[in-house]
Amino acid sequence: MFEKAGYKVLKGKEAYTQHPRKSDKIILMNTDGTATDALKYAIDQKPSDLKLADITAAAIQSLEQNNKNGFFLMVEGGKIDWACHANDAATTIQEVLDFNSAAELVYEFYKKHPKETLIVVTADHETGGLGIGNGSSTLKTKLLANQNYRMPSFQMKSVICAKTKQMQLGMT
Repeated sequence: MFEKAGYKVLKGKEAYTQHPRKSDKIILMNTDGTATDALKYAIDQKPSDLKLADITAAAIQSLEQNNKNGFFLMVEGGKIDWACHANDAATTIQEVLDFNSAAELVYEFYKKHPKETLIVVTADHETGGLGIGNGSSTLKTKLLANQNYRMPSFQMKSVICAKTKQMQLGMT
């Protein structure tokens, strides 16, 4: 249906990279054999997996080429919501960081076109009652899976930041 409507369906980062006409009407999807309904959770992604930032970069590149009328782009970090529904703090943190990577690309576009670009970042709701805890709680998530932490929330923030940094650097 998409191709009949004039869209080029590209599956995966490599297909997009190799496509010569970035200004075409493009639909960028996961490669065959992977989920068709959503990206993998950021916490589970491999470097070769399609990420929200990849799709955002492709959309900006495609939409700005040969386009004198401007464009509207909506980027949704929808898996943040899914992770919150599951009350999975570690996955939520990684999804927010993944969304942040996409937002950074949008901000870079804004810096090139500040007088004609509006960025709105919002959330529709919070679903999991996400909290770090308090002095009497223990927080056990994938993020802290191999350790039993029992500390006040003001100390937990530095632990989570350090663990998140390690995960981003592939050290865990």
